[in-house]
Amino acid sequence: MNDPAIDNTLTLESVQEQFESWRLSRTKRGPIPEILWEAAVKLCLVHPRTRVCRILRLFFPDLKRRLSTAKTTPVHTCQLAGVNPLDCLTWLLKNGQTLAQSPDSFLPWNYGALTS
Repeated sequence: MNDPAIDNTLTLESVQEQFESWRLSRTKRGPIPEILWEAAVKLCLVHPRTRVCRILRLFFPDLKRRLSTAKTTPVHTCQLAGVNPLDCLTWLLKNGQTLAQSPDSFLPWNYGALTS
């Protein structure tokens, strides 16, 4: 089986379809392919871990272990969102008061809408 391609526009539904396709096409029990684990970890940047586990039918401690070793720096999160990390972090420094008023509204994937 060919591994499904992962792009920057991951959705919970698309990764769920990839997991289901893998589950239907495997011939025996085996480990989940790394590319699917990577997709699940990336989804945890924008969705609660419990929801990702429930939708993808993953064992929570396995995903938690993967998350603990994943790169989750602000720069890496910006890169996953397709945003220039330097521009994003510079905007954060210049707009600290705006950010302090509503920190939940700023996420790297919202950066384009905030700066427009």
